[in-house]
Amino acid sequence: AQANPELALELFHKFGLVKLGTLSAPSGNAKLGAEVIKISGTTNANLPISETVKYGEVTFVEPNQDEPVTLDMKVKKLKSEKRQITLIPEDGPLIIDARGRPAANSCPSFIPDEYKPVTRKFEISEEQKIYSGEIKIHRELAIPGEVLVGEGDMVSPETIIAKSVRAFLRPFFLSIAERIDIPPRDLPSYFHKKIGDEVEKNEILAKHKVDLVRTKTFRSPVFGIVEKILPSGAVIVREKPENVRKLYHVQVANELYIKSNRIKAYLTCKVGDEVENSQTLAILGKPPHQRKSISPIRGVVKGIDPEDGIVIIEPLLEELELIAWMPGKVEKTTERGCILANRGTVIQGVWGNDKQVYGELARDNIGPGKIVAKDTVNSDDLERMRDANITGLIAGGLHLKDYHDLKLSFAIMITESFGKNEFDPKIKEILTANDGRLVSLDTHTQLRAGVQRPRIIIPETE
Repeated sequence: AQANPELALELFHKFGLVKLGTLSAPSGNAKLGAEVIKISGTTNANLPISETVKYGEVTFVEPNQDEPVTLDMKVKKLKSEKRQITLIPEDGPLIIDARGRPAANSCPSFIPDEYKPVTRKFEISEEQKIYSGEIKIHRELAIPGEVLVGEGDMVSPETIIAKSVRAFLRPFFLSIAERIDIPPRDLPSYFHKKIGDEVEKNEILAKHKVDLVRTKTFRSPVFGIVEKILPSGAVIVREKPENVRKLYHVQVANELYIKSNRIKAYLTCKVGDEVENSQTLAILGKPPHQRKSISPIRGVVKGIDPEDGIVIIEPLLEELELIAWMPGKVEKTTERGCILANRGTVIQGVWGNDKQVYGELARDNIGPGKIVAKDTVNSDDLERMRDANITGLIAGGLHLKDYHDLKLSFAIMITESFGKNEFDPKIKEILTANDGRLVSLDTHTQLRAGVQRPRIIIPETE
């Protein structure tokens, strides 16, 4: 959030909000108590659904089934563009707001006393929490690179597995469904690209014919490759990889048709500037007789040569380096890394702060580089650990407010839940028995598709 507040806010709206339901709120006015909306339909089990809503009411319609169901909606005296609504179970119930717009009629509470929102399964069974036996992990770069280990090698956590260099490629979040005014679930009907497809700048990616006159169109703002299609109706497009050279020599003088020693007067960049792909480096004249020299890549201006009339650009590169993280034996190598094997114990948690570290497990000894295991922690404990420069913390529970208030940078995994919670007795026993041993801690947490929970690995072989 500190590095990119706008992206952090966008990710929060896409991934941090829970859907309460699908809202239908016709506009207009009617007599209070008059019947204005009728909902009808049939479940997949051929059970009838029927609901009449009076003006001034807010009502829930919940089919209580595991498959999508389409309902017909008849509206009298109010205005509504929707005549059919498809309910998807994970999206929650249908909420009918018949107070008109603006909602001038009061409604004391539209949540029934017996209503309980759908909750996510949060508990982890004892079998999932603790595992002992053979452990295999994939340690791979995102792209092919130079693999520095071979099959059969024994590695320690700090061993470098692979290295690579790639052009820095930015992700772009394209809110296509929102921009063309369609429900996120309908995006596949309008967006016909698939993951891995290339898109061109200004290419039409989706169209929605709103009515006989209006059509909403979404054009790509960037050259790129479709990387992911999100449930929110947004699409992630990654910039295209550029042909990586050490340096690019842009023939500015030739492109402007001027003598080499005159280019400085027309340059729009200087040494050290970052430039975008297709950004203007120099410009001569005014439209319509204007001539330009543009950058062929995204990079940094490394030099300006007035003798040859060129601008030298170095591509922006991202150096990738991957360490083993867990000690073990290299079982198999790939073009991007390897598979590591060991034996030991894995303990899963319920929440973590998305870091990956290794170090010495400490039950009582709080010090630099330690991964501390403590039943429950308060703000004073966390402040003391931060000042001691620990590497990681495993706790039964903590207060989320303390974590945010103190802006902690070390890795954190909790095994039970937020609040004052002590370790499960079996987890406490294992952590106490392995005090002082080398452990690997991964606090990445993902609760949507491809569920991933934080974990600590206690390897047998260090």
